[in-house]
Amino acid sequence: MCGGSTTNGGVEGICYRYDFKHNEWRAVGRLSKGREFAAASVHPMLGMLITGGKVSDTEFSVTTEYTTDGFEFEELKDLPEDRHMHCQVRN
Repeated sequence: MCGGSTTNGGVEGICYRYDFKHNEWRAVGRLSKGREFAAASVHPMLGMLITGGKVSDTEFSVTTEYTTDGFEFEELKDLPEDRHMHCQVRN
């Protein structure tokens, strides 16, 4: 799980992984910037791919990033325009 809205209205960029052994969520990494309403999917070679999202009340993201392990993130080329509340489709 990465990013999203917080209960106080902020936007978060921390990523969590569920630890079944200890029955808890653990922070494991961080997106390049916090975002909500982004889209995510799993790519067979890149891992989790996250695009767009809402960064603040007035800023929307064009960034694309991916992670194969949830700890380290790499950026890809920006989207052609900002996007939020969208979906991703695997072709």
